[in-house]
Amino acid sequence: MLSAHPKTKSVHITDDTKEYLEKKLGKFARYFRHEPEVQFVQGFERGHHIAEVTLHGDSIILRSQEKHTDLRTALDHAVAKLETQLIKYKSKRIDSHRQTSAIKAETEASLDSMPDFAPQIARRKSFTVQTMSPEDAAQQMELLGHTFFLFKNDETGKPSVLYRRESGDYGLIEPTL
Repeated sequence: MLSAHPKTKSVHITDDTKEYLEKKLGKFARYFRHEPEVQFVQGFERGHHIAEVTLHGDSIILRSQEKHTDLRTALDHAVAKLETQLIKYKSKRIDSHRQTSAIKAETEASLDSMPDFAPQIARRKSFTVQTMSPEDAAQQMELLGHTFFLFKNDETGKPSVLYRRESGDYGLIEPTL
């Protein structure tokens, strides 16, 4: 049985909601060799329930977020989206393993004849990376009107990227060195 690790954004997760989610996610166990880890974040914004479900298992990470006026409907749509992503991922893996060596050789030959991918970099910038807290980086990012900001985290000493998420809050990317 899959178990969700709930988190909230200003909303209390009831036991009924947790049980409902665990029941909906129970069907995912058949897709994994080992029990996947599930993280559930629930929020409420402008009259809509926000259900965000992240699934970690067998070296893949799937994430789905849905908004709806009804929490269970948001959960149903988020879980359905996860299932679609998972089936698509698994079918690609199966298809790639079923290719014969002749098909693989033909595919490699056609890839060799394709022109190399060459991205067009339209502009280059350089600047001094400043040491600051993530909170200061967020203020600097807002002042500049950017959607991301590169800085050296004064808490970890590592280069970090702060970015604005679609939901309006921030994400922080830190490398593992």
